[in-house]
Amino acid sequence: MRAHFLTVIPFALTATLAHAESLPQAMQKAMDVHPEVQAGVNARIAQDYAVRAAKGGYLPRVDVTAGYGRAGSDTPSTRAINGNHDWQTLNRGESAVRLQQMLFDGFQTSNEVARQQATANSRGYSLLNTSERTGLMVAQVYLDVLTQREMVRLAEQNLKSHERIYDQIKLRTTRGVGRMADMDQADARLAQAQNNLMTEKTNLADAETNYLSAVGQVPDQLEAPQAYMTMMPATLQEARQQMLENSPVLRSAEADIAAAEKQYSSAQSSYYPRFDAELGRNADNNVGGDEGHNNGWEAMVRMRMNLYSGGSTKADLQSKSYLASQALDIRNNALRQLNEELGLAWNAYNNANAQIPIAQQYVDRTTSVRTSYQQQFGLGERTLLDLLDSENELFTASQRLVQLQNLKVYTQYRIKADMGVLLKSQGVMAPMASVVQNDTKPTVQLPGMN
Repeated sequence: MRAHFLTVIPFALTATLAHAESLPQAMQKAMDVHPEVQAGVNARIAQDYAVRAAKGGYLPRVDVTAGYGRAGSDTPSTRAINGNHDWQTLNRGESAVRLQQMLFDGFQTSNEVARQQATANSRGYSLLNTSERTGLMVAQVYLDVLTQREMVRLAEQNLKSHERIYDQIKLRTTRGVGRMADMDQADARLAQAQNNLMTEKTNLADAETNYLSAVGQVPDQLEAPQAYMTMMPATLQEARQQMLENSPVLRSAEADIAAAEKQYSSAQSSYYPRFDAELGRNADNNVGGDEGHNNGWEAMVRMRMNLYSGGSTKADLQSKSYLASQALDIRNNALRQLNEELGLAWNAYNNANAQIPIAQQYVDRTTSVRTSYQQQFGLGERTLLDLLDSENELFTASQRLVQLQNLKVYTQYRIKADMGVLLKSQGVMAPMASVVQNDTKPTVQLPGMN
C-alpha cells in the first residue's frame, strides 16, 4: 500500500485511458460553441461593418426623389391668369436626382474611420480576452472533474477499508471476543465513510455539470494535462513583463483610448467649414399652379459652416475630452487589477508547489502508520479507535494531496491566462474575429500607472 501512494500522481487513473479527450481539445470545442465567445465574434463582425459604414463618408452620395399627386395654388400667377382668387388645382409631378461629393469636412470622416477602426480593434482584443477566460474556465472544470473522480476513488477505497474493519469487528463480537462498544464505533465510522462517498459522488456530479456548461458536452474519458504544456516564467517580474506585452485586456483598453482620442478629434470638425461638390437635375410638371414642365440642373460647390449653436459644440467637445480621460483611467484600472490577479495567482502557485512535497510526505507517513496500526491491532497492541483514526487520517491526507496537485496545475493555467498566452501555450486557436488589423502595443509600464 505504501508503494502505491509513493507512485500516485494526480489523476493517474484517467491518464492512460484510450481515446481520452485532452484539455486542449476541450478548450477548442468551447471556442466553437460557447455563447460568450460567439457573442464576442458577432460584436467584432458588427464593428467591422461600422468601419465600412464610416468609410462611406469618402464616397459620393446620390439621392433621388419623385412624387405625383394633386396640388392647389393661389398665387399672383394664378390670379392673373384666372382673374379671381379661386384655387388653381392641377396634377403635379416632380422628380430630381442629386449627387453630392464631400471635398472637406474638417477631418470628421477620417477621424470617424480611425475611431471605428480602433473600436474594432478593441472588440477583437476583448474577444481574445473572452476566449482566454473561457479557456481558463474550461481548464478549471476539466481539472475539477479529474480531481473529483480521484476523490471518489479515494472515498471508495476508504469505504472498503472501513467495511473490512467492520466485518472483522463483527466477527469478533459474534465469537464473543469483541465488545459491543467496538461494534458500535465501527458501525458509526462505516456510516461516515458511506456518507463521505455519497458527498464525493455529488461533488463529481456537480463538476460534470459545470463541465457540460463550459464545454457543451458531458465529460467522458479525460486525459491528464501534460507538464510540458504549462511552462512557467522564471520569476514574477518576467510574468509581469509578458503580461504587459501580451494581455488582451490592456490592448483592448489601449484601443479604447485611441478610439476616444479620435472621437475628440472628430468633434473638433464642427469648428471647420464643410465643402461639397453637388450636381443636380430636376424635372417637374404643374408646379406652383403653372401648367407645363419645369426642368433645371445645377453644378455647385457649396460651403456650410455653423457660426453659433448655443454653446452645444463647445460642450460636446469638452464631453469628448473627459471621455478620453475616462478611457485612460479604465486602462490604468485594468492594469491594477491584472497586476493584482497575477500576483495572487503566482503566490497560490508557489504555495501549492511548496506544500505538495509536505503533503506527499504526510501521505507516506500516514500510510506507514496505518499499516503498522493494522498489524498492532491484530496483536492487541492498538485499540479500534487508533485503527479507525489512522484510516480517516490517511483519507484526509490523500484528499489534501490531490487538492494541492489540482491547485498547482490550475494556477499555472491561471497565470498563463493573466499573461494572455493560455490558448497559445495549449495550441488552441482563438476565433479568427479576434485578429486585428493594426496590432496595438500597450504603452503603460509597471509599477507606475501613467
